[in-house]
Formats: sequence, structure tokens, C-alpha cells
Amino acid sequence: MAPQLLDTLRAHSIYPIARVVVFKDRMLAEKRPDLAIKHVNGGIWKDQKGKPWVNPYNKTIWDYNIAIAREALDMGFSEVQWDYVRFPDVVPALQRTMSFPGSNGVSREDNIASFINYSKERLKEYQVPVTADVFGLVTHLEGDVGIGQQWEKVIAAADAVLPMVYPSHYSTGLYGLKHPNAHPYEIVRLSMQEAQERTAEVKKQGKAVGEIRPWLQAMSATWMDNIEYGSPHLRQQIQATYDSGLKSWVLWNPSSKYDPFLAALRPADGSPSRLEQGGWKPLAFQVNRNRLSTVIRRRDAAEGPHPPAPSPNSRRGGAQ
Repeated sequence: MAPQLLDTLRAHSIYPIARVVVFKDRMLAEKRPDLAIKHVNGGIWKDQKGKPWVNPYNKTIWDYNIAIAREALDMGFSEVQWDYVRFPDVVPALQRTMSFPGSNGVSREDNIASFINYSKERLKEYQVPVTADVFGLVTHLEGDVGIGQQWEKVIAAADAVLPMVYPSHYSTGLYGLKHPNAHPYEIVRLSMQEAQERTAEVKKQGKAVGEIRPWLQAMSATWMDNIEYGSPHLRQQIQATYDSGLKSWVLWNPSSKYDPFLAALRPADGSPSRLEQGGWKPLAFQVNRNRLSTVIRRRDAAEGPHPPAPSPNSRRGGAQ
């Protein structure tokens, strides 16, 4: 079935990515309890929904997922995208009940970066990108967000990092915004400014860095507010991506229903979208550096602001 689907995708010039869920693998944890995260009091640890996860430190799990990726690439996929390449996102009290056999003092963030690097080495014969999904807050917070995703380490490991900068996933007060979901341009613009600047610092250290390719929100967050997302909200996010100097992005809709957003997408030749043809204009916006990450503000205080040179708005990207 998958090979036929891949033939169809390629016939329509669609780039096929193999998304592989790595450490949130309930079925494997239940079938192989020896591979699961353990509870400090013994037995299998479970998250707030009562689901077990596999142990991110266990190399057997690394090889298991790489074997899945090999099978997908042998079918003809063009990229491996690691999802849930992280530790469980739980409250501190629940986090303290987790035990990781085989961790040997290795930090969460070093372990995640090591897995990505290891997978790239094991898959290098395919000559395809090995990429990773991360929380949107990873571009903003200094540490690993409690899940092993630390920006400077993951951007130096993966061929591309895809931060999930969905405006609906930012809490009240982030970036000084009372209702982040009502500000799709600002959320993407500020988060990608941070990603760009923090990546530039890694590059200055002589390290290779991956591409920044944000996930954008193509759905309405009915649990947050009454804002019905449509083409204008998506176009703001796309424009914010380009205004940050980036060229690529991907869209997320949990039901894969993208029809309400088609007017925001430019044709393959890069000409204006139907929304732009109808008079839509980009938001006038200037980055307030006091809203940026403490990592950047601390550097600004020491050296003065030196953001990366802006790139002209690109007309490239997933589906323009």
C-alpha cells in the first residue's frame, strides 16, 4: 500500500516525509516492559493519561526506530522526521517519579542530541535529511523545557529542526501577549527571530547547524477561544516566517482539512495568493528585543544587539 501511495505523491510533485514517533511508544512499552521508563518505586512509570513511554536512554529503542526509518526509506520516502524525540512532558511531581536505567549521568538534552546524531550516522547511506520536531518554547526557553530539547544542541544535531510554534500552544503572557492565539504573526515572528539568533551563535562557534523549518497552525483552537482560524491567520504566520529570513515551513491540521486555508497559499510560480490578490497586507511589526529569550537579552546586555542580517522575503516554502 505504501509504495503505491508514494508513487501517487511523487506523480503530484509531493515531497514524502516519513514521520516516526520515537519515545512515546505505548505499544512497545507494554509489549516490552524492560524497555519502558520505570517508576522510582518499581514497576512501569505512566504519564498523566495512564500511558507508559519507552526509555530514551535505551539503545535498543534507538536501533528499533532506525530500523523503522530504514524500512520507510527503502519504500521511497525522502526524509526521516523524528517526532516525540523527547522525554515525557509532565508536571514536576510526576517527573520526579521517573527512573531511567542506563542513563549513567547523561543529561536529557545530551541524550536527545546523541540519538539524533547516532541516527544520522546509521542512515547516512540513504543521503536523506534526518530532522526533528521540537516544542515551540524550545526557541524561547534557556533550558531543555524539561523534555530534553535544548535549542543549541538540537539545531547542531538534526539536518532540520521543526519547532511547533502554534500560537494556540503559547500561554497567556508569553511575549507580553495576553491572548497569543489572537496574534499569529507576532508569535511566529518572535519565536523565529529567537531561533535565528540562537542558531547564529552556534554557527559562530564553528559548528554545523540544521535548517529551521517551523510548523504553522492551520486549524482553529476551539479549546482556547472563539477565534476561527482561516486564510488570513495562516498568511500572517507564513509572512512572519519569511520576515524572519526563513524559507521553509510546514502546516499542521489534526484532521488534514486544509481547504479553509487554500486562499493563503501561493501558486508554485510564487505569484500572489488569492488572499493577497484580494488586498491582504502584511502586518507592520518591529521586534521588541525586550520580549526575546533571556539567552538573547543577556547577550544583548553584554555585547549589544546584533541580529542576523534580514533576508529578502522568500517565495519558496512548502506550498507557498
